Amino acid sequence: MFYPACIEWSDTHSLVNIRIPDIPGAIAAANTFEDALLAAQEIAQLMLQANHSLGLSVPPPTSIHAHRARPEYAGMSWSMLDIDLSNYFADGMHTPHEVVSRIVDGATPMRAWREYLQLSEEEVARRLGVSLVVYAAHEANPDSVYYIREKVGKALGLPAEELEWWFKEDDVAE
Repeated sequence: MFYPACIEWSDTHSLVNIRIPDIPGAIAAANTFEDALLAAQEIAQLMLQANHSLGLSVPPPTSIHAHRARPEYAGMSWSMLDIDLSNYFADGMHTPHEVVSRIVDGATPMRAWREYLQLSEEEVARRLGVSLVVYAAHEANPDSVYYIREKVGKALGLPAEELEWWFKEDDVAE
């Protein structure tokens, strides 16, 4: 999943600080950008593991635009950091309540996750390298094939299994 990462250079450019605001405590510093980036990914994983052990859900990423509006991030550089969340959506990790609610209300799993992650259809289509029309058709199709779910899952930073239906309409009591 892609999270906004705030990049702050020291006055002499000899130290770089990377903060992932949506993952509390995910702050790393190093002498080079590459080292800081690796450290930020590692600390993000550690913070997510700690949250998971406490039974907390994975926080969704907020848009860079929303972060830039906050005074503490004024004038800072931004990037998107790909954080592997596959360990947190398998083997008993629960899908966030907001996603389940959207699905129960009639959204396909792809749409529910996209909205939860605060991504536009245009952004997901761009990540997939397809037109908006093509992506919208797949998102609306409750029976999309596995390889489509796998590609969309990768674009959203999720395992394909999170984009499957958990129940059939016949299973739902009226």
